[in-house]
Amino acid sequence: MKKHNLSILSLFLSLVLVFSGCSDDHDDHDHEKEVITTVQLTFTQLNPNGTVTAGVAPIVATWKDADGTGAGAPTVNQVSLKQTTLYRMEVAVLNELANPAQDLTSEIRNEGTKHQFFFQKTGTYIDTVIYDDQDSNGKPIGLKNKLQTFSNVGVNTLKVILRHEPNKNGANVSSGNITNAGGETDIETTPAFSLNITL
Repeated sequence: MKKHNLSILSLFLSLVLVFSGCSDDHDDHDHEKEVITTVQLTFTQLNPNGTVTAGVAPIVATWKDADGTGAGAPTVNQVSLKQTTLYRMEVAVLNELANPAQDLTSEIRNEGTKHQFFFQKTGTYIDTVIYDDQDSNGKPIGLKNKLQTFSNVGVNTLKVILRHEPNKNGANVSSGNITNAGGETDIETTPAFSLNITL
């Protein structure tokens, strides 16, 4: 009788280990995407020394896909930035299909080692976006950045891409080059943000 009970116990423990192992593998390899409907860029004007320019209100550009993965096309508003000016550019990410709306920005920050934003520009009116934040390994996240506008005026576009589990040690990835990043795309703002550089 004792021998029979031990056999049942051994079988039970084996099944627990098998199911636990399967569960762990699933957690490691299956990334459940968050629903992202909205990406906001907030531009805060800075003085040349990096301090905030007094009396100048921040400028917010919004990309929105109101129905998430539905058939509706995303929309984006054009904003105007001053020529030859330094800005702090902060990124916020939301799911506005949730009620109340869900701000995913802090989640991305808390899981910074698993996320990185990339910024792809067209036009010659803004300089390359410079990362101004780090994850726990000293690698960029891209929620907080700096952007310098040039002296010429015109419309510049800026596409924002968020990658999940990129290879942050890949060649030039930490400087913002997505070529060797790999990972999975969580969001890509198409159409791109439209930045009108003015006098």
